[in-house]
Amino acid sequence: MGYFRDARIMKITVRVKTRSSSLRLVKGPDRNFTAYLTSAPVKGKANRQLLDLLSKEFNIARSLINIKQGKRSRIKVVHIGG
Repeated sequence: MGYFRDARIMKITVRVKTRSSSLRLVKGPDRNFTAYLTSAPVKGKANRQLLDLLSKEFNIARSLINIKQGKRSRIKVVHIGG
């Protein structure tokens, strides 16, 4: 899927890898992102850490970032902006 951008919203696909040794976001050659998170996927901790990471990387308020699909899976569709 990669990413899609309209006038107000950027839609990206993120593959999440939890329990990593470092916190980082990597853009792949297929225009998808891979997020390496240090937290475990317990009680939404990894999702919160993903939102914090995306907020920092895209320099946008966390309240403007939403996980639209995949809240309980490794592959997520995220809307940024709007």
